[in-house]
Amino acid sequence: MIDAVALKSLIRSDRVRAHEELFRGWHENPSCEAHKDLLDALWSEEQRLVILGFRGFGKSTLTEEMVTIATGEFAFRCCLFIGPSEERAAEHLIAVKTELKQNEQFLQIYGDQFETDGADTQTYVQLKGRRSILAMGCGQKIRGLKKSQARPDLVIVDDFEDEDNVLTVEGRRRMVFWMQRTLRRACHPQAKYRVEATVMHPECVPLQLAKLAGWKIRRYPVTYRDEQGHERSTWAARFPMSLIERDREEARQLGDAVGWALEMECDETAAQEAGSFNSSHIRVVPQERTWQAVYAMYDPARTIGPRSSTTGKAVWSWIGCKLVVWASGAERWLPEQIVSDIFDVAEVFDPVWVGFEEDGLNEWGRALIRDEERRRRVALAYRGIKAPRDKRQFILALEKYFSAGEVEFACEMPELRAQLLGFPRPPIDAPNALAYALLLRPGHPIYDNFRDEHVAVNLAPVLYRPFYIAVNAKDGWVTAALMQIFEGQIRILADWCLDGLPEERVAGIQVEAQMAAAGARTVQRTPQPRGWDALKMPFDPRDPPLIAVKGAPVWLVPGWHYDRWLNVGLLQAINHIPGSSRRGGEAQAGREVLREALARMEYGESAVQVAENAHWTLRALAGGYCRGRNGIDPETGPYAVLLGGLEAALGVAAISVEDEEEEIEPNWAFDRQGRRYRSIMPAKTRVH
Repeated sequence: MIDAVALKSLIRSDRVRAHEELFRGWHENPSCEAHKDLLDALWSEEQRLVILGFRGFGKSTLTEEMVTIATGEFAFRCCLFIGPSEERAAEHLIAVKTELKQNEQFLQIYGDQFETDGADTQTYVQLKGRRSILAMGCGQKIRGLKKSQARPDLVIVDDFEDEDNVLTVEGRRRMVFWMQRTLRRACHPQAKYRVEATVMHPECVPLQLAKLAGWKIRRYPVTYRDEQGHERSTWAARFPMSLIERDREEARQLGDAVGWALEMECDETAAQEAGSFNSSHIRVVPQERTWQAVYAMYDPARTIGPRSSTTGKAVWSWIGCKLVVWASGAERWLPEQIVSDIFDVAEVFDPVWVGFEEDGLNEWGRALIRDEERRRRVALAYRGIKAPRDKRQFILALEKYFSAGEVEFACEMPELRAQLLGFPRPPIDAPNALAYALLLRPGHPIYDNFRDEHVAVNLAPVLYRPFYIAVNAKDGWVTAALMQIFEGQIRILADWCLDGLPEERVAGIQVEAQMAAAGARTVQRTPQPRGWDALKMPFDPRDPPLIAVKGAPVWLVPGWHYDRWLNVGLLQAINHIPGSSRRGGEAQAGREVLREALARMEYGESAVQVAENAHWTLRALAGGYCRGRNGIDPETGPYAVLLGGLEAALGVAAISVEDEEEEIEPNWAFDRQGRRYRSIMPAKTRVH
């Protein structure tokens, strides 16, 4: 134990250690750096100070210790404790009085502080030197307050608000009025004010006082960020991070993130946004995905570690104005694990687009994704999305959809639910990934009548019928769709969507297309019966011809590739194979052909049949092929290139019979007024 002389010197040089020595029985755990900062603030010359500390920080205890020492130091003439009630304020006075009378070390240093015949009640203590300590309740009438010829010059206001007055505008207004009009005018003009509080409301009285001129504020949340950005406990000896994380998670799961943000983080701004999502907003409607266009988003964490942020993901579909969430999550993944999960999600949901936070994509994601594409031998439709500047406001944009009942969870998603209810307190990575649904929301689909009946399982080629490859190349993409047209039915058997140049991709597409069509072209059929036997067999108009037509599929190429100056080398690549090419029709005409076929039935089946493994075509028709920002032209990208080639191929069906028979372009001429007409003179044959 330190002797009295050394302890008195320590009081001025090291207040934290002095408090621990002088009030040893009160200090169950070692003090922290924040306690030293708090004591410096209490002893400072600041006249008006608001102190916000998390519940359990010990601010009331340290303040009582400070008043005890200040009594011995003659640092005030009249000290006034203000509490939510007179009884609560008296508790502080009793604690100080007990130390003044019973603390042996204090008595050795400062001696007895009480007047022999002085008044001593539950709410008033008279000290030597005509000094006093008082206790009063908030809102109590104190006009003309004066003890021992001195008005209060040290005012300790400690947690003076309760739930009855802090939760209503009228209650808060009444407290502010009492503080400014009644309390301050009853005290010494140069009095020091120490208003201590645990935040109970974003507009509580202490926060209102802190906004006034002349008032300073100190905050002590339960955690803080160190120089490396890691979250640390403010008072680790009493509140280790494991305990904080457990209690915070419990509060989040119980939907009390607002209370945690206020009372433990001293963050009224977060609390103002908290509660934006509540349990009544989160609707779980079990459902299975069929034809809906799916989108996915990944928001990768910047660092890896037990204290790092998680990688948020969300998988959803827009069905009209409704947002259906199929899956979500938030995990601490390594980059390789993120990419692996992306491809697993692509395999299950076949998304139109997989969004990826742009910085992470450019830094490391693109290379890993391409490596995985080569390893799995699949092409992933992914795109970089620029991260928002304000993540909180970005997520808050979802609130109106939740409150309007336009968001549905296809299954229970505990992690996403907990993070929404805990918003805006971290972690919020899963809601952040879901908020990208507003950025990735597609425009109006060009084909809005695509349904699950257009998806064909085990779609087989029609025997002895020609095959066509609807090919296109633009914006760095080479796309193709292997198709047949039979008895008014459009059958899409396979598709390709590859990045690169035509000369790099066309030959490979040709080989794969021939392999897909090989089974239909090599099957030999038994000879057709003749004479009387033929009459006995039923006639089926869909029976194929007698002779199998062998040979490579015909390439149908959009007309603009025939332009001498604008082509990108697609025709040249086809001729180099060599392959048989034919000019496609007008894209708009082909679009009408496809739209009409999507709404038509042939022999009990939809007139459009897309093989289940033609993923790019399915995604395009389900919503990937949509209008851009101008609401007219298709949105650029691989889906526009693929469907542009398919529409041009189907545009051939709109060409007149005469043109079909001649297999040449119509010979257009112009009269003197510049009006176009079809000439009967044969057109010149082009050599490609």
